[in-house]
Amino acid sequence: MKKPLLFLLPLLLFPFTTGKQLTETESLIQSNPDSARVLLQDWDRSTLVFPRQKALHALLYSMALDKCYIDVADDSLTSMALKYFKTSRDKNHRMKAYYYDGLVQKNSGNVIGAILHLEKALSLSKEERNLHYEGLITKNLCMLHYEEWDYYESRRYAEESFAAFNRAGEQAYELYSLFALATCLQNIAHYRESDSLFRLVLERPDAGPALHADAYLSLAGMKLSPPLYDPRASLDAMRQYQHIGGAMSNDAATTLARAFVSLEQMDSAKYYLDIAKEEQLSAVDSARYYYGLYKYLAARKDLESADEYLRLCYEIEDSLTTERLKRSIMHAQKEWYKRDSEHLQDLARKRLIILVLLGSLIVFSGLVAFSYFRRKRKEFGQELERFQLVEGELKEQITQLTENDDEQKARIVSLIVGRISVITMLGRQYSALQDSPAEESGFDRFERQKRVVQRCKQEIEALRGDKTFLIGFEEAVDNSYDHVLTRLRALFGPRMTEQDYQIIAMLVAGTSVKGISLVTGLEPGTISTRKTRYKERILKTRTPDAGFFIEKIYRKPLSPSFS
Repeated sequence: MKKPLLFLLPLLLFPFTTGKQLTETESLIQSNPDSARVLLQDWDRSTLVFPRQKALHALLYSMALDKCYIDVADDSLTSMALKYFKTSRDKNHRMKAYYYDGLVQKNSGNVIGAILHLEKALSLSKEERNLHYEGLITKNLCMLHYEEWDYYESRRYAEESFAAFNRAGEQAYELYSLFALATCLQNIAHYRESDSLFRLVLERPDAGPALHADAYLSLAGMKLSPPLYDPRASLDAMRQYQHIGGAMSNDAATTLARAFVSLEQMDSAKYYLDIAKEEQLSAVDSARYYYGLYKYLAARKDLESADEYLRLCYEIEDSLTTERLKRSIMHAQKEWYKRDSEHLQDLARKRLIILVLLGSLIVFSGLVAFSYFRRKRKEFGQELERFQLVEGELKEQITQLTENDDEQKARIVSLIVGRISVITMLGRQYSALQDSPAEESGFDRFERQKRVVQRCKQEIEALRGDKTFLIGFEEAVDNSYDHVLTRLRALFGPRMTEQDYQIIAMLVAGTSVKGISLVTGLEPGTISTRKTRYKERILKTRTPDAGFFIEKIYRKPLSPSFS
């Protein structure tokens, strides 16, 4: 039995070995992309067992191709990687999948798709705080918007790219972002700022000959436009360009021709215009050539021919703008139809979920309502018991306070008997409701019980606000207990509130804390705290009547520890 198990062990460990090799290859891409590309190209795909391994291999191969400057327009690899990683928790690889798929969309001409995927990659790079990829993504977004003639948006991404590479300390990438920013500023006619940035590029020792040549060519073109108009400076910049070894492209030839026209060296201008005529590789090159020819003919006073070439120049620019607009609209419509279809599917799913939740909510609400009715019935019973307890306390205290004074008893009892009797009557009603016939619905019984308790609460509120009753009650207590309240008012005066005197009157009469709470509306804890503080305040006065007051309020003699 052991030999077959030992034979199967390498097969079980094989997928994990493949995963480790892929991780090592990902590290190799940064240091030696050519070797990594060959390794991934020759990889035995039968060893890729898990979906993650297949997606990672496709992503790493796309990364290696990009590092080797091989442009790919087929999204078969990147779409495989994106399909897996866009639902994965691995944000790092999800960011890379969106980024490299964005590059493929850009190479295939799908500008809208490229921008959408690069924007998603940018958001993930900021979450991951990956400054390197943040710089790369914004650099490509800058190029995409530049190619669509959206120079202001291009400038924004160039600034973000420069800032990201600057924070990451990657000077080579930072330099190219600086050059892109200068180019964007040139295209929105911010010539002075652009001129300063191009000169910064030329001052950098790590800028290669190609970047220096491009910077000199851009400076030469700006020197032929206001407010930096200086044909000789433009010619000097073009000499530096030629000295470095810059190719005599259509752009360079037309720039030299315009410089010589400005310096009235017409033979030299014609020479370079002839070169530009041979180098018309695109519509943009034709537009540059026609514009240079317009300047040449205008200087020669051949205004009719000059106007004809200027018109041709405008026609080419209009056709370029129209073509770019058509392409953008086409891609926007495609994306809109796709998103609309996804939106309808998502809406259908949400409606189904809402219906399920609504049904669950109805069932849950029924259960909660049943539980609520039961709990409230119990609470109502407890409330009425408390009301009836206080009713009994008040009746007993009034009887004790006025047992030797029939006139005073009649006066005080007449003040309270109305409300006490109403509470008693309501309590009987509540008890009757609990014994109501079974055919009455639980909801109707609950509503009637609720109205009874609300009426009880209204009567208690009226009792709290009845100043005549409260004053009469205090007078009765004062007369029955050796004028304790009159003596307290003489001792403290306005330093105690009327509510304090009312509480003390009920404490002297023997009312419980719950009863005082019901009459005054204060919490029982608040009344207990005040009861303790009254003793402290009386003792602080050092009055000889301290023992008398404490004995009446607390119904026990003053402890020797307080003397």
